[in-house]
Amino acid sequence: MERTPIFEIRLLQEVKDDLDRLPDDVFSDLARVIDSLAYAPRREDAEELGDGFWLLRSPRFTIVYRIDDGRLVVVIVQVSRSGVPGNPAH
Repeated sequence: MERTPIFEIRLLQEVKDDLDRLPDDVFSDLARVIDSLAYAPRREDAEELGDGFWLLRSPRFTIVYRIDDGRLVVVIVQVSRSGVPGNPAH
């Protein structure tokens, strides 16, 4: 039986433009993690922030998301400077 994701993501044009500027490997990692959240949003490595919000950190990015009416809503994606090749951490 094929699993059906429970997420819907709507991005503002500015966010789409920002994501398009990410290096391919960072974008692929981010897409993989968001896809995995669609199937299992309450991950053991995510921190519950309260009011339905969750925080997931990786060395390359931080994602804040929530579950709303059975849908995954990604609220914030922050890519660290050290996670992008050629951009030293400050």
